[in-house]
Amino acid sequence: MMHATKTCTERTDMADANAKPPCDIILRGGITSGVIYPGTIHGLAKTYRFVNVGGASAGAIAAGVTAAAEYGRQTGSRPDAFDELAKLATKVSGGPGSETSMRRLFSPDGRFRRLNGLLWAWLGLGATARRVLRYLFLAVLAAALLAPLLALFGVGGTWLMVTVVAFYGVLLVGFVAYRRLSRVLSELPEAGFGLCPGANPDVEATMAAHKTDGWLADWLHATIQDMAGRVVGQVPDGEPGTTVPLTAQPLTVGDLWSVQGAADGPDPTRRLNLSLTTTNLSHQLPHNFPFLERPEGALYFCPRELRRVVPEDVVRWMVVKSPERRADGYYRLPPPADLPVLLGVRLSLSFPLLIAAVPLHAPDLGRPGEPRPAPVALQRCWFSDGGITSNFPISAFDSPLPSRPTFCINLAEATDEETAKVAELDAAARDDILVWMPPVDDRPHAPRLRSRFEGSILGFLGAVSTTARNAHENELVLMPGYRDRIVEIATRKDEGGLNLAMPPATIEALSRRGARAATELTERFNTVNGGGWPVQRWVRFRSTMDAMERMLQAFQTAWHRPTQGARNFDDVRRQWSAEAEPACYPWADEATAAAADRAVGQVLVLADSLAAERQTLGDRVFDRPGDVAGAAPRPPLDLKMRPTGREVDAPTGAPPQGVATADAGTVKAVG
Repeated sequence: MMHATKTCTERTDMADANAKPPCDIILRGGITSGVIYPGTIHGLAKTYRFVNVGGASAGAIAAGVTAAAEYGRQTGSRPDAFDELAKLATKVSGGPGSETSMRRLFSPDGRFRRLNGLLWAWLGLGATARRVLRYLFLAVLAAALLAPLLALFGVGGTWLMVTVVAFYGVLLVGFVAYRRLSRVLSELPEAGFGLCPGANPDVEATMAAHKTDGWLADWLHATIQDMAGRVVGQVPDGEPGTTVPLTAQPLTVGDLWSVQGAADGPDPTRRLNLSLTTTNLSHQLPHNFPFLERPEGALYFCPRELRRVVPEDVVRWMVVKSPERRADGYYRLPPPADLPVLLGVRLSLSFPLLIAAVPLHAPDLGRPGEPRPAPVALQRCWFSDGGITSNFPISAFDSPLPSRPTFCINLAEATDEETAKVAELDAAARDDILVWMPPVDDRPHAPRLRSRFEGSILGFLGAVSTTARNAHENELVLMPGYRDRIVEIATRKDEGGLNLAMPPATIEALSRRGARAATELTERFNTVNGGGWPVQRWVRFRSTMDAMERMLQAFQTAWHRPTQGARNFDDVRRQWSAEAEPACYPWADEATAAAADRAVGQVLVLADSLAAERQTLGDRVFDRPGDVAGAAPRPPLDLKMRPTGREVDAPTGAPPQGVATADAGTVKAVG
């Protein structure tokens, strides 16, 4: 729990943490592959202090726990947080000779216990046993299909008897399976499209019970609170404005932002930051936690619905911090600073059909400009796994010129060659092959083979889905300035992913592999050794300046030579004024209009200056295509416009301004 007075040892630990060089970290999703991360995080925490922490899906679990541990270390509320974090894989595995806690964490809704039992029975079989059962099923199915043919051609005796029995047996089994599967499929939507809701409604409100009897969300809540030096189960049941003691409060994003010390980025209020991806399937849009409310609409929650997917503590806190309560019992989401870290993790970790999606609600505003009848109805929005839209948000903390390294932990399936090569090796030698970083050089790197589906229709369809989700990130993995800070950890077919029934020894081996990844990163980026950090800064500078030159060239062309029929931007500029009343987005006042005019003038001076330099050189300034000595990093970067999904400078302690809401049956703009 929080300490009112720091001991001498705690103050020393805090000073040591603050003295460490800063870094950012991004963690890829991968279901049970997340057991890799405790070793990686603990290894990096020995050398670095985390600033921006991000991830998706299972990577969001590690990101949330990492942010909580850094909070505990920097505030002194849990100085040994990272040492405890390092033990998580062992605790999940249960240790040698024990059963893992995976099955309890992924406990199903009561309606799906039988199906869940079959799933675990299947996962508990070895690869060979599963293969034998598949072949046996195919053999019985083939015999059943032969029965009508044998009867047609008059074949009798034992063969006909066997095939007839198989035929009717397959029909019976198929009918029963169809009935049960139909019932399950009809109940899945009400259960959030997942077997496992996440929160155990009967768990006791204690730290020990959450860890030993809780389901996935309960265990995560207890782990995050423990890392932050706080407790669980003590948030009172109240309405907005109820006071909650600090030690009982769920760790929030605002707690992370309020960590004391010099700021490490453009926002002076944030020394520790968390960014997680989630997917709004109803609107078919990605969202970024904690800035869940996009400018086009507010979000609401129903406490009864949320209790299925997050612990009671978290729901009560969100009610207490809600800025608005509707007459129909729905509450507005708290401001970003008041959102619990656990909520962000749970929103990002909703693997389809396995872990239930999280229901939130948005005003049904219809088409822009159309009147809506009061009261404005809410529509349910299903928030599912962050990995659906970005399983490896590698560019989440990008800046034109990096001020600290951003380490990226990538998870990949081991190739057949790698699997064969490590089969007879000991653990250390195995990790030499399965943990890998690309060399630092200025040559293009060929993409790795990621999908093998020859002869498999399901494999082909899986590759289609995976490519659609990961193509953008896979491109960045090959880019200079990105690839140099990515460590790739390979897992074999019986490791990570959907292997929920991994034995303790496998979980321990994956955790050790994660620790090896931390060693790879710290050895490369250790500035004492020269390392990769100066190289990464130089590569990013070269890429950024090349992209900026091309952007300014396009800006200059469009400004001075508009398309036929369009007004020249110089003519538009001469009319800039707060009173000009353009169709939309006017300047705030005359002073702002004048400042904008001067700023655009400076941009044009820079663009014209670069054009003059190109004229003198006879070539581009920051890139000489085909000339090894002057070429910018390949492939080149583009500076493209893309939506942030939120207000860039949104207030953190109050509802974002300009967000459409549904209040008392009317739509309004907050602020």
